[in-house]
Amino acid sequence: MKEGGKQISVKYFTNSMGSIYDDADTLTLSGSVVWTSGIVFGLDPNSSEDNLLLEQGKIGTEDKRLYTNGSLIYSNRTGSIYQTKIGLGSPGTDWFSLILNGGDSEETNNVAVYKKAYIRRLTTGSLVGE
Repeated sequence: MKEGGKQISVKYFTNSMGSIYDDADTLTLSGSVVWTSGIVFGLDPNSSEDNLLLEQGKIGTEDKRLYTNGSLIYSNRTGSIYQTKIGLGSPGTDWFSLILNGGDSEETNNVAVYKKAYIRRLTTGSLVGE
């Protein structure tokens, strides 16, 4: 992480549903911004995992893979992904949203070493200006 990583900011949001069926959902910043290091790669055309996710429509060709410290939380215990905004650089200049948890983290002696996630560039919407 120290050699190949870049500084990233991670913001978590809670999602509140509107009171009636046509009310918009509201995202609210939850907690403080987490600063850490991350390594970003494009999708690997030789990766069977990346190709399977592309075929299933879970990720797109412009999405990226993000590797971060194993202590970051991407989803809750039921497997639902948190609404997350990730800024690359300090201050964040490129903004991404977490779209898919990359599975279990790699562990050594029951300590998570790193986690993988798939992220998508934010170009419009409420998370960009947040």
